[in-house]
Amino acid sequence: VSATVVVGETVTYHELVEPLGVFDDAACASHSLTLPAARGTASRRVVVSAHLDSAHEFRPFALLGTASIPVLIYGAVEPLVAMVALALGAAFRGCKGLSGRIRWTMAAVTVFTLPFFLFFLGDYVVGASDNLSSVAVLGQLARTLSAERASGALSADAEMVLLATSGEEAGLRGAKRYVEEHAASLLAIDTSVIVLEQCYEASTLKLTPGEVFTNAWHSPWLGAVLTEAAAEAAAEKTSPDYGPLPAAVLPFGATDATPFTHAGVAAAVLSCAPYDRMPPNYHTKLDTADLVEEEALLRMLDVTTRAVVKLSHGGGRRESSEASVDETSEGRAEL
Repeated sequence: VSATVVVGETVTYHELVEPLGVFDDAACASHSLTLPAARGTASRRVVVSAHLDSAHEFRPFALLGTASIPVLIYGAVEPLVAMVALALGAAFRGCKGLSGRIRWTMAAVTVFTLPFFLFFLGDYVVGASDNLSSVAVLGQLARTLSAERASGALSADAEMVLLATSGEEAGLRGAKRYVEEHAASLLAIDTSVIVLEQCYEASTLKLTPGEVFTNAWHSPWLGAVLTEAAAEAAAEKTSPDYGPLPAAVLPFGATDATPFTHAGVAAAVLSCAPYDRMPPNYHTKLDTADLVEEEALLRMLDVTTRAVVKLSHGGGRRESSEASVDETSEGRAEL
């Protein structure tokens, strides 16, 4: 039972503990600011989202850094290993000493997972890079889009929604509730969602085409719009040029884009953090604002603004839903 709950909540992001009342309304909340279409009824909508909440301090990350990753993986599979050990012990009961050796081996290895008993006992962290930095970008984006609307750069037929969610660190609950409550309106008109996630290192700006844990594979055409926006920003030198926008699948964890993608809404993730190594001070009290590069904020803002302007005019949208489905399948095959 414990293994099912742990894997279900932290790996596949299913909600299994709701009957226990663990999460209050604040963990499932969201706040939005809407810039309505200038011509009244919107024909398309662009949503830009970032999560407000920060995590409890991850004690193993603070103690072990990147080395905590294999420990975390072992902690997740340990219940399964224990069951196998007990089964072998029962099956080979006639083999003297085997079951005892298995038990002692399990006990020895378990010592390395003891820090995870303190996993959620730390205070809430500052969360500067995850994800207050992206919230700051979202705030500046509100000012930027107001100026773009005044200059006529934004389409008068498009509605802009700036969304700040809670509960991302608690199973994406804020984004899930938002999608559940607004499913009809999200699907009623052409809607694109850009999720801003972890912004602190300018050189690592990337597109996240998919997420392994939640089996969420995001919109290829929307990713192409972001890639084009990044190329234009580099060519016009309005933000630092680190070459073409790379794409990297999120190997563990999940983002608020998952509920949108699963609901059939076009979504994409823009991140300024490495996936091949542990970000410095990730989910610890040392994740402070001085670690966030100003260039990272500017680059994410620049690329996002350009993409939103394109999307407001319907840029990148595939002509047929069938073609979009084919493209998604091709993108997943390539990954």
